[in-house]
Amino acid sequence: MHRLSGFQVVSDIEGVRPDARVYKLQAKPHPDVPQHLDEEPCFCVKYLDLSEAGLSNEEKQRATREAQALLDIEHANIVRYQQVFMHDGRLCCMTEYADGGTLHHRIFRLKEQEQTLPEEEVWHLLIQVIIIKSSVIIIKSSPRGGSVAPPDPGVS
Repeated sequence: MHRLSGFQVVSDIEGVRPDARVYKLQAKPHPDVPQHLDEEPCFCVKYLDLSEAGLSNEEKQRATREAQALLDIEHANIVRYQQVFMHDGRLCCMTEYADGGTLHHRIFRLKEQEQTLPEEEVWHLLIQVIIIKSSVIIIKSSPRGGSVAPPDPGVS
C-alpha cells in the first residue's frame, strides 16, 4: 500500500469484525535516529472489504465519504482518524491506536472473568459519553440549507 509504505505491521488484531482485517502499525524507524530514541506512536488500520459486502458503487462512495468525514472529528475522548482511502475494493481507515481496546472489548473481558466495571470507572465513562454527546458535531452546509447532524458512519 503506497499510503502506508512508511509503516510496519506490529501485530494482527483479531476479533474486531468478521468482514474486516485490522492491524497495529508503527512508523518504520528512521535510519539516522538511534533505536532507543525512536519511540514512534502506534496506529491501527482497518481494511473493510466493500467488494464482498454487496454494495453498489454509490453505496461504496457514500461509505468512503462518511469515513472521510471522521477525519475532521477532534475530541479528547474519540479515537482520531488519520487516513481514509480506497485500495483494491477495500475501505482503509487508519486511526490512533487505543491500547486498552474498545469499551465493548473491556466489558466482554470482564464478563468472561465474571467481574463488573468498578463504579468509579462507570461514572468516568458515563461522564465521557455525556461530554461527547453534548458536543455533537454539526455539519453547517446542508444541501437543503440549515444545519444537520453528521451521518451515521455505517461501515466505517
